[in-house]
Amino acid sequence: MFSSETYAIEDCNIYTSDGTGLNGTFTTGDGYITGCQANVGLTPTGFPSNFQFSYEAYMNPGTTSYSNNNSLWRIGTDENNGILIGVESENKRIRIYNRVNNSNSSQQIMTDCFNYQEWVTVVIEYNSGVWKITIGSKSISYSKSFTPAILHLNAAATNTRLREVKVKPL
Repeated sequence: MFSSETYAIEDCNIYTSDGTGLNGTFTTGDGYITGCQANVGLTPTGFPSNFQFSYEAYMNPGTTSYSNNNSLWRIGTDENNGILIGVESENKRIRIYNRVNNSNSSQQIMTDCFNYQEWVTVVIEYNSGVWKITIGSKSISYSKSFTPAILHLNAAATNTRLREVKVKPL
């Protein structure tokens, strides 16, 4: 009897299925990380000039605060300047904020982009000055050029589960 399996090969600069290689404080679950603190992230040194940062997220708000279920990322020249981009559990939305001197102003928002208690793939792209976030067929974008020096969660995401983190060139 013969058996065959199909495998996908991707050209990734960074890949972690279970959080191995990420910076910061988190708890390892069954193939995912959770209990993430605001210091969770990557050091973008060596990122391609145009790149895709993707991950899978599982939001389970239950009776806790929606903010503990977000996966918003500070991507910037430093902790206080750049953008804030990602998933907000409340209203199941994706959002992009402009971040200047530690102050965030919402630029783009879309609601009803995912379902609770399901794994969703979140794709964040930077291509020639344009930032874009996509979940399934839902997508928003915002133009702002800079070279990222930090990539961290904006706040603790203690109830969100994350896995399959990838960074690859466009």
